[in-house]
Order: sequence, then C-alpha cells, then structure tokens
Amino acid sequence: MLKRVKKFLGRQKVVRGVGEFKETLAQMMFWGTIVNFTMIAGTFYYTTLRHVIPWFDLKMFVAVVIVGSVVIYIIEFKFIVPSIWAFRGKQMDLRNEPKEKG
Repeated sequence: MLKRVKKFLGRQKVVRGVGEFKETLAQMMFWGTIVNFTMIAGTFYYTTLRHVIPWFDLKMFVAVVIVGSVVIYIIEFKFIVPSIWAFRGKQMDLRNEPKEKG
C-alpha cells in the first residue's frame, strides 16, 4: 500500500486549467485585498479623519487613495510580477535538471 502511495505522489501530473484557475484566484485575492483596504480607509475617513482634520475633504481623500493605488499597481506590475515569474522559471529549471550522481 505504501509503495502505491509513493508511486502515485512521486509523479507529477499536468491537469489542464488547474494552474490557470489557481493563478487567477491568487490574483483576485490580491485585488480583493486592495478593495477591502479601500473600504476600510473610507470608513476611517467618515468615522474619524474628517472630524480630526476638517480641511481634508472627501475629494482630497479620494485623490490620495487613487494616487496610492496607482503607485501600488505600478510596483506590482513593474517589479513584483516579473520577479514572481523569474522565481517560478528558476524553480522549473531546477525541477528539470538531471540529478547528479556521486
């Protein structure tokens, strides 16, 4: 029984669509986090910030959130995504290298 489990787990299978689905889900979680943060920031503005800093109106707050989001998006797509793909490519290269004997 243990040999069957080792044999089954030792082989990697490529199932069409599973990797794409997982990658899409992971990307959606990132965007969901940003949307969630924006909602929390909006709640913070309405409950606290506008009372503490009255000159900081809603238009300024929205502008700050948009500029901050654009900066995050630029960092994400300029640096993080290429780094992730480079790391994954390196992992795939290591996986396909022949094992050294000796």
